[in-house]
Amino acid sequence: MNPYVLLAVILFLAGSHTTAYFQGRGARDNEVKVENAKVAAKAAEEYKVAVEYGNKKAAEVQELERSSAEALTEVLINVSKITTNKPCLSADAVRLLNKPTKVSGLSPRPRDYAEESTGGIASDTDIVNWIARAQDQYKKCAANNNGIVGILKPEK
Repeated sequence: MNPYVLLAVILFLAGSHTTAYFQGRGARDNEVKVENAKVAAKAAEEYKVAVEYGNKKAAEVQELERSSAEALTEVLINVSKITTNKPCLSADAVRLLNKPTKVSGLSPRPRDYAEESTGGIASDTDIVNWIARAQDQYKKCAANNNGIVGILKPEK
């Protein structure tokens, strides 16, 4: 056999093998690209669902905060109609409720302007206001915490 023909056959076989290899590799690369596109589409859909769920929970929290604020406003507007504004707590009790520092031996501290104007004594109106504001803060805090828990543990 002619060495040039043999060399030509070897080069042809090597070239065709290399071409087939790269075509197969390209097909595998296309399969990987398609699979990656499917995974990316699924992740995007899950992200979209999670964002919509988070927005829904945030809207629920905002609605609870709005209704709590409305209830507080209603109480603050009407408190004077149902209370007598008579003093019922001493200055020490008011100080303890406003800024509890020590229970035993209530240490004197500088009074603020509000205490000076009322003598530090709370009326039943003040107490209703404190309670209404505390309830409002509790409702808002509970709504926020429940919203966070709801986002972290989605409904199934």
